[in-house]
Amino acid sequence: MGGMEGLDRSILQIIRHFCATANLVTTSCLGTPSMTARDRARVVEFWIQVAKECLALKNFESLHAIVVALRSPAVRRLDSTWGHVSWKSKRTYKQLQKREKGLNRKQLLEVNGG
Repeated sequence: MGGMEGLDRSILQIIRHFCATANLVTTSCLGTPSMTARDRARVVEFWIQVAKECLALKNFESLHAIVVALRSPAVRRLDSTWGHVSWKSKRTYKQLQKREKGLNRKQLLEVNGG
């Protein structure tokens, strides 16, 4: 049963990393009260580019965490912020969402050696 403990620990580490990444993305997009919608839009665009790089690197866990954070109600409801996000970044984000949704469990396991 010693192997199961290691597996449990690994799973917990993955979950912690996912949550930490999603929280980092969400809190940075929300920013501080002094930030303008345009400032927050630049942060959103930054994370969209990071997600694009994660896809290129086949880092699907981080890609998923970033997309989940950008889809979270706290970020999604920032209408003024999203209004300042460039059309190119919005297009990239929509493509990333489709790509991320298209990754099934079997593909993720194959990529991760499972």
